[in-house]
Amino acid sequence: MQFAPSTYYAAKARPPSPRQLRDEVLKQEISRVYEENYSVYGARKIWYQLEREGLSVARCTIERLMSALDIKGARRGRGFVKTTISDDLAMRPKDLVDEGKLVSFVEVARRTGITRNSLYRNEELRATVEEYRSISREAHTFSGLSAEVGHLRTAVEVLADNVRRHEEQIRRLNREDRYRRQAT
Repeated sequence: MQFAPSTYYAAKARPPSPRQLRDEVLKQEISRVYEENYSVYGARKIWYQLEREGLSVARCTIERLMSALDIKGARRGRGFVKTTISDDLAMRPKDLVDEGKLVSFVEVARRTGITRNSLYRNEELRATVEEYRSISREAHTFSGLSAEVGHLRTAVEVLADNVRRHEEQIRRLNREDRYRRQAT
């Protein structure tokens, strides 16, 4: 398609239309809301947020400008957006062994969530804690002990489930036996 040179230069020299001016302002607002919300908001949520902030805009305008900015909201099942940012300079909890604290039943119970009674009563758990208490500080850390206790905890939970199931069977059999005796 051909244009006269005067038409081209007239269009180029023409000031931006009110729509173009408003679009530039809206693009900045849309980008701001999008970035403040971890780049997961889509057109609808941006539209709601701008309405809450008192900026009246048509949703189709937001969709058009988001397309122009080449930004899209997060979609289910489509990739992964990280919304938390860890602080690499933050203090991390130290191993108890590195802190110079002794590995004790109390600390193991506190760190793993297993009750002290369970640690004392279960021979495998008690042996593991005792083993770590006797080994030198350089050989093992509390993290290693926690991992091993975690594995043993899983095994204990399986055993506890079996015990609960057997106890339930015994209770059921006792009930049935009582009903039979009452019936006769």
